[in-house]
Amino acid sequence: MAAYQQALINAREYVYLEDQYFVHPDFVDLLKNRLTDPDPKERLRRLFVVIPHILADQPVVDAVYHHVRRQSMLEIQQALRNMIATEENIPPGDVPQEKIDKIFTIAHLQDPSGTQIYLHAKHMIVDDVWMIISSSNFSRRGMTYETEIAAAITDAEVEDGVRKSVRDHRIRLWAEHLRLDRSHWHRLLDPLAGAELLRQSIENPNLPLIPFEVDNDDIEFSYPAGNHTPNHELVYELLADPDGRLNHDPEDVDAAKAALALLMG
Repeated sequence: MAAYQQALINAREYVYLEDQYFVHPDFVDLLKNRLTDPDPKERLRRLFVVIPHILADQPVVDAVYHHVRRQSMLEIQQALRNMIATEENIPPGDVPQEKIDKIFTIAHLQDPSGTQIYLHAKHMIVDDVWMIISSSNFSRRGMTYETEIAAAITDAEVEDGVRKSVRDHRIRLWAEHLRLDRSHWHRLLDPLAGAELLRQSIENPNLPLIPFEVDNDDIEFSYPAGNHTPNHELVYELLADPDGRLNHDPEDVDAAKAALALLMG
């Protein structure tokens, strides 16, 4: 967990994240603060997140997870909207969505045929100098509750001011998402230009990145943001994404199980 936090604190150019959930509140807050740092020289310039369209947990838990990742997205977007509005001296409502999307993009993976691609990766790349491949999700459960393993990777070979192995891995991965053959990989050398190509590809029906769905009807028990109840919150806090740093009262866990049963109907 500390390695992730330090990498996000140090990030300046970009963070690219593939994850099942994207719900850890501490990390979401840190990313929000990095993207809106009052000092533009210290500010993280680009965040690109790829998460699965559907999940593969218990059906109600899937819906609760989707709500939390939706709230994470909206929270970061609103912070960026407020920052841009302040800097440009305009009302927040007048900030074009595209300006926000060019700083923070969140997307799903789906085969152009419409077949779901289940993203099981737990992978983060930072500034072409550091990356981590892990079994731990961007969640409290993954970071504090379960036994996980990770490999943080950099190398001694510096090329054009970055770590060659990290940059080359990013280019191969992004080229796969963009269906680019090797003759076009040079278009991805600049990570900010490459991230913009990824963002633009979301509207291309022949490529696998698709827009994040705020209201995801493919999740059986999904619900509008305004319908998040105390029972949903109990399920999230104690069953879906418990914090292993806390000692939870067994009676509270039983209450969460009862809440889950009630939500299941």
